[in-house]
Amino acid sequence: MNFDQYICNYSGCRCSNEIWKCERFKPLKLKYKELLKAKFQNSCAYCQRALAHDENIIIDLEHVLPKAEYKKYIFNLTNLTISCRRCNTAPRKGRRKDFIVNNHLGFQYSINDFSSQNYKFIHPNLEDVTQFYELNLLQKGRRKYLRYELKNWHPKREYTIEFFKLKEIEVGSLDEYAG
Repeated sequence: MNFDQYICNYSGCRCSNEIWKCERFKPLKLKYKELLKAKFQNSCAYCQRALAHDENIIIDLEHVLPKAEYKKYIFNLTNLTISCRRCNTAPRKGRRKDFIVNNHLGFQYSINDFSSQNYKFIHPNLEDVTQFYELNLLQKGRRKYLRYELKNWHPKREYTIEFFKLKEIEVGSLDEYAG
C-alpha cells in the first residue's frame, strides 16, 4: 500500500485521507498498542515511568521516525513504540528529527537500514535502554522518590537523558522519603 497517496474509502470515516487517523486501521493500532504495552511492561519506552492501566487513551503509540515525513514506516513495528505524553510531545520528541544521524544531509532511511547507528538516542526497539539506565521508584503513601540508576556509559545514554529531559523526572530525596 502506498501510504503517501492514501485515499480512504471506509464508510463513515472522517480521516480526510490521513492514514493514521483512518477508522479502517483502528483495530490494527489497538493491537499494536497492546503488543507494545506488553513488550515494555506498561511503561514508557523512553522514561520508563509506569503507564496507567485504565487510561489507554493517554498512552501514545509513538512513531520514532515522524510519521508525517516517513509515511512508508507508519505501520512498521520497528518504527513504533509506546510512550507517555510527556516524552512524545514537544519540546521533547514530538516531530523533531535532530536525533537522526546525518539528518542535516537529507539522509533518508530504507527499510533495511533500521540500525541503532542511525539514531543519536537509544532506540527502544533496537537497543535495550535498561542496559544504560533504569528508573528507580520508592513510594511511601504519597511521597515518592524517583532516580535514574545510570549504567554502562555511552554517548547515546547521555544524549537520551538530555533529549527527553529525564533529570526533570527525578524527584524527592532519600531524607524526604524516609520522613
